[in-house]
Amino acid sequence: MHSRGLYIQTENETAIDILMVTPDGKEKWIANVDSVKDLMAAIEIDYAEYRRRIMQLHNLPLFQEKLDIAMWEYEELVNSARKIPNLIEKTDPVGAFVVRRRIEMILRHPDDGSAMYLLQSGQWMIDALMEPVLTQIRLRNIFEVTFATTERKTQAERYHILRETYPQLSNYYFKVKRLPAEEGDMPFGKKIEYSINTLLELRMLELEMYFRQPKRIARCAHCWNYFLPKTKKETLYCDREWGDEKTCKQLGPIAQRRVDRHYDTALELFEAHRKRMSARHERYMQSNQKMNTEFMLGINEYFDWSEIAKQARMDYLDGKISAEEFIRRIDMYGELKGFTVQKTEQTGESILERLVKQDLTFDPARRYFDVQTLDLEESNPQWKIMTAEEWMRSEQGSRRPLAEQAEEIHPRKIDEEE
Repeated sequence: MHSRGLYIQTENETAIDILMVTPDGKEKWIANVDSVKDLMAAIEIDYAEYRRRIMQLHNLPLFQEKLDIAMWEYEELVNSARKIPNLIEKTDPVGAFVVRRRIEMILRHPDDGSAMYLLQSGQWMIDALMEPVLTQIRLRNIFEVTFATTERKTQAERYHILRETYPQLSNYYFKVKRLPAEEGDMPFGKKIEYSINTLLELRMLELEMYFRQPKRIARCAHCWNYFLPKTKKETLYCDREWGDEKTCKQLGPIAQRRVDRHYDTALELFEAHRKRMSARHERYMQSNQKMNTEFMLGINEYFDWSEIAKQARMDYLDGKISAEEFIRRIDMYGELKGFTVQKTEQTGESILERLVKQDLTFDPARRYFDVQTLDLEESNPQWKIMTAEEWMRSEQGSRRPLAEQAEEIHPRKIDEEE
């Protein structure tokens, strides 16, 4: 018999059975759960409506400033709080169980008869409801530090980075016992049972199990979803399908080239020079004199230049020639001499990454919100609204999904790519 609480049973730490025991002794099992996939699924749960309903509780009479608090105000909060876990029953049954368990523990706490107790108990209830949300925030920050930019590192190196960044995670310990053998002469079998107190403990246990397995979590550079690569080789893109039935593996390299071109001054200069040469050819075709000068380009000269430029561009993108050699080949009139190669550094740590590393509990929703700003770059400065999304993108810099960056640089369909 188990006392009320949350338990994890496993033989090999790959497949786990989750046992939830209610206060009245009823047992609910979730059997044969993949521990790593469950860990990854936890960061994708949509808590938006759940969190919104919790925030609405602050508008209840119990939390309004006044001299006295009536019992009915507290009971109104309790009734509302007990219903909210139903919103995540299907998507996060363990989270719903943990929240209900904490609420019942709060309700059993001795009442000292003061109005302050009712207010404090009400706040405890909101804190209990927020546990799944806060656990997900911490888990996402852990993933950001451990898996987001470490695809080329070993599992041992990743684990070291995690412990160095969040040393407090080393304080998690789990009560363990061996379960009796189901058959045979041995008193104990291979199955062990962990006793879990909080939802974060469950995720930390699954994380420990992950590091004992050969599986490797990676983040797709194109969509930024986490996935399990099928091989041990460095894998940059996942197999997720997009609306056009193409996968990140197909779209990712194209998006990367588009982003690279945007930050590459050699390619930027090439585009400007190509337009210049095309304009010279147009002037020649429209001229009555039909004379070749450096400001006009005849048919043969323009055709020859186009072939040379096309091949030079292909060689440069394939890494066969340097940027200097690329520019030298397309420079028919010696106009581009003295060109210096410059590429914007895209690998530096962003402000958002730094904030995540500094605080395991960092919550983007509390930092980023719509703000009014004065645009001083215009001749006639105007007040504008910077959305929370725009603010966050500005602090992410280039550390964002390739799909998002490529779309911002130049929206186009996949079949339009050269």
